[in-house]
Amino acid sequence: MFSVLVLVIRSIYRSIELIQGWRGYLITHEKYFIALDGITMVLAVGVYNIVQPSWTKVGEKDDTGFTLESRACSAGETGGETELETANASIVERK
Repeated sequence: MFSVLVLVIRSIYRSIELIQGWRGYLITHEKYFIALDGITMVLAVGVYNIVQPSWTKVGEKDDTGFTLESRACSAGETGGETELETANASIVERK
C-alpha cells in the first residue's frame, strides 16, 4: 500500500510538471525532480528490500489448490539442503 501511495504522489507531480510544459517551473528546477521523482521511486521500490510482498500471502490458497508456506532459514541452518529446499517460501500442496 505504501508503494501505491508513493507512486500516486509521483504521478501527480509528473502530471503537473508536464501540464506546465517544457519551460515550466518544475521541469526547469532539478531539486523538485530529485525530490518528487527520484526519491519517490527509491521509496516505492526500496520498501521491498525490507518487507517482502509474499509475507502477506502466507496461508492463502490460490485457484490451483496450492498454498504459500513461509519457511525462514538462516545461512547456518541449511543442514546440507539444496538452495531450492532452503528457499524463503515454498509452494506446498494442500491436502
